[in-house]
Amino acid sequence: MANVIGTVLRVASDVFAVADDGSRRNLSVGDRVFVGEQVQAGPEGGIAIRLESGRELTLGRDSRVLLEGSLLEGQAPHVETLDPLTPTLGVVTISDPESVSEPASDADGGGHTVVMLSEAGGEVLPVIGFATEGLVMTPIFPEVPDDFARGRGFGGTPPEQVTPPLPELPIVEPPVIEPPVIEPPITEPPVTEPPVQPPIEPPVEPPVEPPADHCVSVSGSQLTLNEANLCGGSDPDPAALTQHGSFIVTAVDGLQSLVVGGIEIIRAGVVMDFSQPAPTALGNSLSITGYDPVSGQVSYSYTLLNPLAHPDGEGANALGERIEVVAVDSDGDIGTAQLAISIVDDQPQASDIELTITPAPLDSNLLLVIDNSESMNGASGVDGLSRLDLAKQAINQLLDQYAAMGDVRVQVVTFNSQADVLSPVWVDVATALAMVDSLEAGNGTDYDAALAGAQSAFLGAGSLSGAQNLVYFLSDGNPTLSPGHSDPNGQPDPGQGDGIDAAEQAAWTAFLDSHGIKSFAIGVGREVEHSYLDPIAHDGQTGTDTRSVIVLEPRELSAVLSGMVQGSTEGSLLTGGTFGADGGFVRGLMVDGQAYTYDRSGQGSVSGGLGQALFDSAARTLTLTTQAGGTLVVNMESGAFSYTPGSAQTPATESIGYLLSDHDGDLSAATLSINVQPSASTPAPQAFADHIITSILAPSIEVPAAALLANDHSPGGDPLSASPTVFQTGWTDAGADFSSARLNTIQFGGQADVSENRVKDLQRSDFHITHAATATLLLSGYLGAWQGDTFNHQDLYSVELKAGEALTIDTRQLSDQVGLAWQMDDGEFHSLAADGSFTASEDNVYRLILIHQPDPGVANEGLDYQLGLSIDYRQTNTTPDYQGSYTVEDAHGGRDSAAVSIDFQHGPSLIGTQGDDVLLAASGNDRLSGGNGNDVLIGGPGDDVLTGGEGQDRFMWLAGDTGHDRVTDFSVGVDTLDLSQLLQGMGARAETLEDFLHVRVNGVGTQPVSTIEVGLDAGHPSQSIELAGVDLAAQFGVAPGAGGWIAGGPDTATIINGMLGDHSLKADVV
Repeated sequence: MANVIGTVLRVASDVFAVADDGSRRNLSVGDRVFVGEQVQAGPEGGIAIRLESGRELTLGRDSRVLLEGSLLEGQAPHVETLDPLTPTLGVVTISDPESVSEPASDADGGGHTVVMLSEAGGEVLPVIGFATEGLVMTPIFPEVPDDFARGRGFGGTPPEQVTPPLPELPIVEPPVIEPPVIEPPITEPPVTEPPVQPPIEPPVEPPVEPPADHCVSVSGSQLTLNEANLCGGSDPDPAALTQHGSFIVTAVDGLQSLVVGGIEIIRAGVVMDFSQPAPTALGNSLSITGYDPVSGQVSYSYTLLNPLAHPDGEGANALGERIEVVAVDSDGDIGTAQLAISIVDDQPQASDIELTITPAPLDSNLLLVIDNSESMNGASGVDGLSRLDLAKQAINQLLDQYAAMGDVRVQVVTFNSQADVLSPVWVDVATALAMVDSLEAGNGTDYDAALAGAQSAFLGAGSLSGAQNLVYFLSDGNPTLSPGHSDPNGQPDPGQGDGIDAAEQAAWTAFLDSHGIKSFAIGVGREVEHSYLDPIAHDGQTGTDTRSVIVLEPRELSAVLSGMVQGSTEGSLLTGGTFGADGGFVRGLMVDGQAYTYDRSGQGSVSGGLGQALFDSAARTLTLTTQAGGTLVVNMESGAFSYTPGSAQTPATESIGYLLSDHDGDLSAATLSINVQPSASTPAPQAFADHIITSILAPSIEVPAAALLANDHSPGGDPLSASPTVFQTGWTDAGADFSSARLNTIQFGGQADVSENRVKDLQRSDFHITHAATATLLLSGYLGAWQGDTFNHQDLYSVELKAGEALTIDTRQLSDQVGLAWQMDDGEFHSLAADGSFTASEDNVYRLILIHQPDPGVANEGLDYQLGLSIDYRQTNTTPDYQGSYTVEDAHGGRDSAAVSIDFQHGPSLIGTQGDDVLLAASGNDRLSGGNGNDVLIGGPGDDVLTGGEGQDRFMWLAGDTGHDRVTDFSVGVDTLDLSQLLQGMGARAETLEDFLHVRVNGVGTQPVSTIEVGLDAGHPSQSIELAGVDLAAQFGVAPGAGGWIAGGPDTATIINGMLGDHSLKADVV
């Protein structure tokens, strides 16, 4: 890259810069010249160059000079002369500027040489034979000896030069340098005859004008900027925020100072560094971008940084400022002007918005936790309704909104002094509405119990898989009870455990996070406080705490709950528009012909409407319910909105007018149109009830999903999934908890008169099974003398009994002075039957009481006693029928639910009913008979015999099943062998079924048997299935080979494809 050596200050006629490659460029004022270039002046040319070192270099006509780096160090240049007849100007020093003529050198002659001037305060104008100012004068030089050019002295006094007057410029006194006195040698010039010269006309002296005092003139300038171009404005354009202008300063006498808006361009005749911008009075920025001393042009830029405080409501009005320009010349004349800056106000721009909503199905699990304490019976102030009645209305509307968006399952938990989970399983909306409608209120308020009940309810069976999980906690009062005490306080007492403390909150939020539950906490009325509700409000979907919502006016509860519906469409009223550079807010809304006006002063408020709106001053949101049933929530500060469609099943259009205002009061209105289309959903699958009969005795039973789905229907043909597949039956083996290895005697013989000698709990594990279905325990105790209000004259035993168990008390060694009775839990006492027994009517705690009550005349003394207790559990049902439900789901999210009932049959044989059954056997060798109906038979591991009976039956094998099973009544084209789970477990694929299924036909005539060996090795199959009375070879037209085996390849493929085609085989492999 070339190094700049200087800049052209003045130039006359033709002057060129010649590069190393010979290329030439014509030089003009302002051009830069570079090290290595040669500057060449023509016959009429001349140039002055300001070097980077601050020196000035001039070159006259018919000369050229090589620009070397040494020039910057002050070394004299070497100049070549193009015209040998023209005398050369030698290197001179600057003398007193008052001298207007200098002696000529005695050089050999030639073109002009270079004159180097040092920087001396301002600009130094050389006057030695060459008018450098503008280079408009052609100096006249005499012919003098060569010694002048060499600097050796003068050969005489040169003829007087006539110098035309020059324009007056500021005079800068250069330093006076005394040149050394050089005595030239005296030589005798040769005597020659002078040539005959033509007569010389004497030079004509030009008229000398008297000095003139010139004024300073400054031209004005103006710029216009728009606030709309600011960031956040209606037309953001960063480039347009800076506008450029220029003006001219004319000062014939030379400028002494020039100041623009506080920026000094010239001080004391010297051009200053004006690169730094300056702030303006309006807080914007002014920059000087250039100054041309020759033309007097000043270039500047103005940058808009912030919006101005324009007059309110006057639209696109303009404000501005005037920036002063002050110029002073060398003799004190002053010129001024102003730069007029105009800034146009921005305005809000509202744009019509049109949305079309086709709601996608959104399924929800809603857990409603409802306060039904006594205070909920209080008046709501709305149409004579109680707070509980008003809450019921709001909850009904909430459930309807969610039902309009998709499938919904609901759990309802009420709480007062304790919590009550209204259903062990999740229920549909209709059932939930009936539950809520039946609620009554009473007692205190225990938040701890409410959250415990909520967690238990959420874990119940029947919730929707893949749905959003939401909790709505609703209360009108602060907590006054806790597990630590049962006496309601007048005010909450956290010291006694009232409310949710930090540890309880951590446990609650952990539960919400682990299940992805979003919990809303809503208070109703003015008695409830945020501090007690906030620990319950938490978003378990994002793992963040939220804030509770308090509805001060109960009449607004429906609107609040509607605004909380999850699944709404969100947007902004600034879509296609803007508040403008001044910022702004939503001034008003027009919905269903009702106007709502927002006042943002103080806490903010909204006026207008018919009382159907709710304004949240903390969030600055306005919630409206439209006539079409939709819910609109608008943030009046930001313009963000959400809209939740109502439950209408026909297309509807919501037309919502809105008005934007900026902080200057400028307004702009537009319309939000929301077109609501009914969702075009795929028909949901259909689930049908399943009746399971099993020989598996366990507290939880897993039913294969394929068995549950066997009778379900998918309209779109999509694969279905089932959930849950594990059902909690609670089944146990009768007498399993009577675990004592020997007959026990329980001692209860303490004689002290204390309460500890009065009550004794007996454990079922204390009993010993003595023979079939009977467990026995012995008691040895002591009763003190009856002395009125004492403890030890009576004993109380408790034991858990199951419904149907009979407890017999052996009283043969019990004194007739002891009374004996029994009670269930805390009920009434009853006498024993004649055989000393009673039978438990339900699962519960039963008690025996022994009282020492001597007859009159009998000594009142303590006595010892012994009792024998026997429990007969032959009539106990430890495997009651289970009732539950499950849900099927397709790939589109469509769902349906159906009931599941599970019956237990003891032993290896399972017998179906006249209806559709699923027979699920335990491992082992079982016999299954479906009976009438379309049954599913699952033999499980082992060698099983399966009989479908009447109907279209499905014989199913699961992954991992092994054994040799026999199907006694398989009908090709009617019944189905379901090997899908078995084959998938083996890793089979559609193209490899022939490798996994091997067919053999034995028997002839009316007794054929077709055997399907399942596995890669036909000789050692994992599972063998015999089809009695079936000839698959004849059925599908192939001939068996040796040993009855169907040859692999085409014949086996023919049978497999034939069975798949008529649904005799289900493989479901890909």
